[in-house]
This record gives sequence, C-alpha cells and structure tokens, in this order.
Amino acid sequence: MYTKAEFMDDESEDDSKDGKLASTKMVFDSPSGIQFIEGQRNSLQIVYGQYAYAKNNTHGLTTYWNCRARRTGQEPCKARLSTTRLPTGKYKVCLTRPEHNHPPSRRVQRLIKQSASSSP
Repeated sequence: MYTKAEFMDDESEDDSKDGKLASTKMVFDSPSGIQFIEGQRNSLQIVYGQYAYAKNNTHGLTTYWNCRARRTGQEPCKARLSTTRLPTGKYKVCLTRPEHNHPPSRRVQRLIKQSASSSP
C-alpha cells in the first residue's frame, strides 16, 4: 500500500475563490505530516493533524478517505481527504473537507505518541 517515504514535499495551495478555505492541497514526504496506524479491525488508516481517516473508495489512481469519528447521537464527521498516485510513484494528499465537528480522538493521540516514542 502506501509508505511514508512515498509522499513528497510541496507547498500548500488554496483553491478557493472567495478567500475561504474550500480545500487544501498538500503533498507530503515527512512522517510529521502523514502517519499510518492500524485500525481497530486491522485496517490501514491515515492520520493527519491528529485525526484518523479510513479508506472509503478508490477510483483510478485516487483513493478517498473519510474521518473515522462516529459519535453516538450526533452527525458523523464529514472531513475528507484523498491520495492520488503521481507519475513519480509518490502520492499527493488533498484535504477536500478539512473541517471536523469534534476534537481529536484520544485513541489516535495515544497511537501518535506511541509511534513517536518508538521512532529512532
């Protein structure tokens, strides 16, 4: 699947016309930008900005990911990102809906800390 080394650096772009953040496109090579964790059912999840995203769909070279937050009695989070394989073999990450309706998950924060402490 994806490895941290397959992501490349680039600068952020703001695609909005009215100055509001419509989507944020970023391309990463840094482990600090993107991390991978194992989900509760052994599925691969992407972590970006202390939020976990699970694979939703794949179309061609693009994979779509949804925020994993599901809170009882409340709307599911609608934050989304996509990864697109570039001709170089690396992946572009696009935050298509960056707004979350909840704080970061304690489980994800714990996994990020564990990952950071086990890194050389």
